Amino acid sequence: MPGGSHECLLARFGSEGEEPGQFEVPTTIAVDRQGRIYVSDFKGIQVFATDGRYLGQFNVQGFAFGMDFTDQGALWVVTNKPLVVQFKIVK
Repeated sequence: MPGGSHECLLARFGSEGEEPGQFEVPTTIAVDRQGRIYVSDFKGIQVFATDGRYLGQFNVQGFAFGMDFTDQGALWVVTNKPLVVQFKIVK
């Protein structure tokens, strides 16, 4: 596109499904200081390495639709319950 922006796909991971590492309805994403990627989905918050490798999952009460990390590395999550919860992420 003349004069327009150019996008370049840098990374992609996951697929549609119900297995660990797959997504049903991903809604929000956050990245911690170690580069781990946290993705909210119906089944909880899934955690991935920087290369997209599935690391695990943890559950939240309700459905998380907002996430952010503090400078100290704690994860704040907003859910549909309505709740705001904080998680201490252990390395």
